[in-house]
Amino acid sequence: MTLAGSSLADEPLPRWSLQLPADAPVQFIGVASLDEDGMAGTPMMYPAPNAGGLVVAILTHSLLVDSARRAQREKLLAAANAVVAPYRGVLDGFGHPELRQRVHRRASPMAADEGELVVESAPMFALTQDEKAIVLDNLITFRGTPAGPQGVYQGIVRVVSDPAKGTEPRSDWLAGGGERLKDECARLVAESIEMALLDARPAGVVAPAPPAQRTVRYDEGGTERMERAVIVRQHCGRLIIRNLRGHLMSVPTKSATANCPP
Repeated sequence: MTLAGSSLADEPLPRWSLQLPADAPVQFIGVASLDEDGMAGTPMMYPAPNAGGLVVAILTHSLLVDSARRAQREKLLAAANAVVAPYRGVLDGFGHPELRQRVHRRASPMAADEGELVVESAPMFALTQDEKAIVLDNLITFRGTPAGPQGVYQGIVRVVSDPAKGTEPRSDWLAGGGERLKDECARLVAESIEMALLDARPAGVVAPAPPAQRTVRYDEGGTERMERAVIVRQHCGRLIIRNLRGHLMSVPTKSATANCPP
């Protein structure tokens, strides 16, 4: 599979077919920062008459803090999702069957109705608060042919789109009935599958002696993010990294090689 503007694969990859969740709208939320819950580091006095009472007080406080954090987190998530509201007219009609067709067109000729591998994909898309980028978290599972191995690979792959260059990203995403938004979603899914296909090889996408972890800075829309990770490879102004949780990520960064294949 060869993606437009990408050269991830140095040799042919197996043909595959894509299986997405049932016919339902594609899941789309707003990017939220859960570091802003305001609960960390809050001092608390424990008025307890003895050690036993102190334990009870600590446990009670822990339950109260957990409940407060959950409520605050739900509030933050609801506020973050407000950024997606103007897109609902497009997203409510954007189902997984259409996404599958678009991914197959993007990944042609390696994607097919019947491939050597069945790729089970559970994509979740998120729009940054400045509306400049889409973030995909894709849970990917590979299934072999009926005669082959089952469950040969499972992993979560994150792909962050390049930041939008225009001053009106919403107008660009929604133009033509959301054509650019839908096409970008398909491109992110196709790239995530290619990354997983490379990672599923015996040697994976990391060299036998991977370099040490380092702090990677990358763009998430107009915001700079940091991730502690191993750099796997560079391509076309992007980095592929493996973070501390073992997940692969493809992120845009100024530090990556900008040259792209024609």
